[in-house]
Amino acid sequence: MSLVAELRPRDKQEAGLAAPTVIMLTEAEMELARRLASLRNNPKVEAKTANYRIANRDDWRLHFDGTRAEVACGRVAGFPVDISFDFGGDNKRADIYFGELRGEVKACTYRPPIVKFNALTDFVADVVVVCYVTHPEHREAANVEIWGCISRRKFLRTHEQHDFGHGVRAVVGHELLSPISVLL
Repeated sequence: MSLVAELRPRDKQEAGLAAPTVIMLTEAEMELARRLASLRNNPKVEAKTANYRIANRDDWRLHFDGTRAEVACGRVAGFPVDISFDFGGDNKRADIYFGELRGEVKACTYRPPIVKFNALTDFVADVVVVCYVTHPEHREAANVEIWGCISRRKFLRTHEQHDFGHGVRAVVGHELLSPISVLL
């Protein structure tokens, strides 16, 4: 049995009491996140690709939210962040590795976070790690809260369908997340 199959969700009572793992990014890590956000965003701007604004965040901000979360998870996992760029998106590559496990990092700007995919086929990694990030100009912008992780198998088994006004999405709440420590 693989490690992913063995991930167990937190007990609901424990989930309500457990605090997320807070990573305070250094200024160098924040600069790395800024540069990665620009690296991923600028070619799309120059190519005049469609701008998908989500939750009042422009494309650069979406990338910056994600890269801050990736940098924090990279520090915890002891692996570097993927600095590659592809016009076609990430081509389902892993954001991060936990040993042999391919991980995807999801950055949320709301608490408690949820794991949300537009389609079940979008969950291609072995595990997803969910993080909360604040507005880049907030005084605690360098703080990234790692709320936990969930395996693809568990997500597929426990997800619910929810429409947030932009179509039905596959969703799992934070109470089903396992602590990030199960991956380390």
